[in-house]
Amino acid sequence: MIVVISSPSGGGKTTIAKKLLEIFPTFKISPSFTTRTQREGLGEGKYRFVLKEKFEDMIAKAELIEWASFFGNYYGTPRAEFDSLLNEGSDILLDIDVDGAEAIKALYPEAILIFLTPPSILELKKRLVERKRDSEKELIERFKRAEMEIKRSENYDYRVVNEDIEKTISMIKEIIEKEKRSVVTYKNS
Repeated sequence: MIVVISSPSGGGKTTIAKKLLEIFPTFKISPSFTTRTQREGLGEGKYRFVLKEKFEDMIAKAELIEWASFFGNYYGTPRAEFDSLLNEGSDILLDIDVDGAEAIKALYPEAILIFLTPPSILELKKRLVERKRDSEKELIERFKRAEMEIKRSENYDYRVVNEDIEKTISMIKEIIEKEKRSVVTYKNS
């Protein structure tokens, strides 16, 4: 099973992905490469930090199953490690943006796409401002991108409003369990 969690920046996808890995120990998170500067406490264990030239070489050699550029940085999932997880029969959890999710769905139509929507754009803006990570210019870009991502979330299998983290995790847990049952039922019939 492949499950993709997406949300706008500040939507909670990384927090929820971590909780889901605790709930579903059979899931493995496929690592991501990025050219972003490493910030203490952010992205540790999630990203492998590489130089832009290395990432562009990986793109040219088709070594990434999906990739995107955001704020001048690249983000992507390495094909070899993703394929290795699939080949060993692991369930895979990806916490990626809408571009990456669409690329995964095109390659793996059985992938389950779950989009976390904020309760409102105002709440999302509040969360991003309170993080105190971004300049005003970056915040404006994140808000614009969030509006685009929310529109594109119509292409997802599920949309979950992330108002309360525990309720959101519970809803996504139910979605995954339902999807797992339907896969088992399908295989047995």
